[in-house]
Amino acid sequence: MENYRLDKKMLVQDWPAILVLIIMLLAGVIIYPYLPEKVPIHWNAAGQVDNYGSRPFGAFMLPYLNSWALFLNSWALYFDVSPTFGRPPEGKLF
Repeated sequence: MENYRLDKKMLVQDWPAILVLIIMLLAGVIIYPYLPEKVPIHWNAAGQVDNYGSRPFGAFMLPYLNSWALFLNSWALYFDVSPTFGRPPEGKLF
């Protein structure tokens, strides 16, 4: 895809995802002062907390990960994978 460009049309199509990211970031900013210093981030099978994260981790890690997912998906078109990717050539199984 030599002529691929990230243009306004593509960004307009991604407006729901961008809106969700903005809402998540605003929610993190709003709840940040109310979070404890240690935020539970993992529970075991018995429902007991077995791992903690910091306050910024608890408030902003999910928006951060989702923004990276959106970024990587929007730039994935730069990597041209042929339809035969991962398949052997015709007639050559071994």
